[in-house]
Amino acid sequence: NIIRESASPHMPLLGKVDTKDLNIKRQLWRDIARYPNAYRPPDNLIIRFDSSLFFVNCSTFEEKIINEIDSINASKELETIRVVIIDLGPVNRIDLSGLHMLSQLEDKLNTKDTSLIFACGKGAVRDTFQKWAAASGRAVFKHYSTIQEAVHSAKVDIKIDDRSETKLLLKNGGMKS
Repeated sequence: NIIRESASPHMPLLGKVDTKDLNIKRQLWRDIARYPNAYRPPDNLIIRFDSSLFFVNCSTFEEKIINEIDSINASKELETIRVVIIDLGPVNRIDLSGLHMLSQLEDKLNTKDTSLIFACGKGAVRDTFQKWAAASGRAVFKHYSTIQEAVHSAKVDIKIDDRSETKLLLKNGGMKS
């Protein structure tokens, strides 16, 4: 049971839910399957990984992300996932296999014009990312303190990208290079 549970941890898709506690309105990110009224920002896939990421479960996690992206992209003609945000709040550690998988996933997503962003990582996980960047020569993974910051950052990046494409179109006489 321990091996089975470690190999396939809970990986819920998240959406924003408005709540009221003691007359204070808050927005929380919750499992879409449990909160049907949760709002998933368009063009974003937000997923939480409820385990440490290591050799036993890293391929399952990668498959889950790719399958969810393909499913959303296929089901809605007007939506294409451009940002994948991974909530690392429950993750205590990431091993070398997990780091390799995340790097390969980032590369795969980049070929599809999709960004990979992390949020809520604990200090030990952020330290692991720093060490991985130094050892591998790769850029440090994008990381934000909260999911909301990651979503906001992704919106800003997309708007900047859209503006730069518009400038390219105008410079090339209406043709995109």
